[in-house]
Amino acid sequence: MLSINNKTKPYIILACVPKLSLIAPLPGIAQLKSILIENGFLAKTIDINAILYHKCLDTNCRTLWDRHDSTFFYRNKYKVMIENSIFNKELNSIAKEIANISPEWFGVGLYGKHNLYTAVDLCFRIKQFNSNIKTVIGGPFVKYCGKNLLKYKLIDHYIIGDADKSLLELLKGNLDFPGIDRQSPHQFSDLDTLPFPNYDDYDFSNYLNLDDPGPIHPKSNSLYISGSRGCIFQCTYCEIKGHWKKFSQCSGVRIAKEMEFLHKKYKINKFIFTDNMVNGVPDELEAFCKEIITLKKQDQSINISWKGHFSYHSKKLMKDNFFVLLKQSGLSEFIFGVESGSERIRAHMRKPLTDVDLNFAMQELAKHNIKITLLMMVGYVTETEEDFQKTLEMFDRFLPYVNIINVYIGATLSISEDTYLYKNLSKLKIQYFKGSHDWIYQDNTPDVRFDRWFKLREHLLNNGYDVLDRQYDIVKGRQATTRNIDNYTKPLK
Repeated sequence: MLSINNKTKPYIILACVPKLSLIAPLPGIAQLKSILIENGFLAKTIDINAILYHKCLDTNCRTLWDRHDSTFFYRNKYKVMIENSIFNKELNSIAKEIANISPEWFGVGLYGKHNLYTAVDLCFRIKQFNSNIKTVIGGPFVKYCGKNLLKYKLIDHYIIGDADKSLLELLKGNLDFPGIDRQSPHQFSDLDTLPFPNYDDYDFSNYLNLDDPGPIHPKSNSLYISGSRGCIFQCTYCEIKGHWKKFSQCSGVRIAKEMEFLHKKYKINKFIFTDNMVNGVPDELEAFCKEIITLKKQDQSINISWKGHFSYHSKKLMKDNFFVLLKQSGLSEFIFGVESGSERIRAHMRKPLTDVDLNFAMQELAKHNIKITLLMMVGYVTETEEDFQKTLEMFDRFLPYVNIINVYIGATLSISEDTYLYKNLSKLKIQYFKGSHDWIYQDNTPDVRFDRWFKLREHLLNNGYDVLDRQYDIVKGRQATTRNIDNYTKPLK
């Protein structure tokens, strides 16, 4: 099943597990494989997420990957599902096969609650079959659970922060290196020195666009690509700074060379940037665009398109030909975090986007026929009914922009630990209760936020927008469990 040759037993197997997107293999473990091989460690990568999806394709478990299904987010739901399903049988089979291969190490990435329970379950099963295999977890969600997983001996080690150097040091036995277990996170900044990711272990026919509305999901023919880590902004609600203290940027030319390499080696035409914003350093984005345009002129068989997250700085910082270069380089879609139709709210968020700059960006993107997915947040701390109405009015103004292909509504504001809002709860006079979404600020209660969320969703649908409401079940669940404001207990802070 896993296509591993026992004659060349890997020293470490790196895996990703459900529930994750099936649009493309995740780049993190492919990058780590290149680094490990470069340093003399034989590594194998496995996309267990894709394997299990296709094993479950003709069963009731197929719906687990539907965007509205929340089974993987909740331990109780996961336990019920796993008790009697083909998923359980196939996961056990994979654990046995890894145990029989008997690598020294097994590593898995944690990207959120949506793959936490599967990752822990798989590590536990592998150890049951072969206690000699050492397990390690990494990824952005580890900071929330790694300490307890180690405490209860569900894993052998965890890595917080970038694993580019930390994983190497762990395999060498250097447990004192930053990022390993209870150590402070390590940030790797010299991105231009990293080897290109190694996707030799992947079957690209396994990757699908599940968001396509057709009866048969098309092959995605896509790869992720990373040009930076961190963010140049200090948005109050964002926890990126808890993972990357500093912003690091690859050179634009180096990003283009990696894209060319992956295109030629794996016959991939579509690329999705993982960056929090592709225009963190506008000059490097320009250099990337120019290099891709040059490559296309030199070799007309190169038919590359790309998309990524975009945060508009200011018209003053953008050169006159900025949007022309983007289009010529193959930009197909920008994911644009507008968050609110109220300039006052965006200012409080520390999001430097004025109404003038927003309107200019939307006009230019429409003029050059660049598709847009808008990211929206409902219920920011200081949001009033007047601010919310400005969001509704903004979408009324945006109706002529046919290049808006999707609107994504987040599941109301959650105040997470690594954010400015959480660190200043008392200063901002926010009443914080048991969960990141369970807070009150003046008249801004959970009930108010849920009501606005459904109003915005209805407004968008009534006006013909395509809404990516993957958080619908989560919002409904929160709405059902949140207590009435009169029944709130004493705040935690």
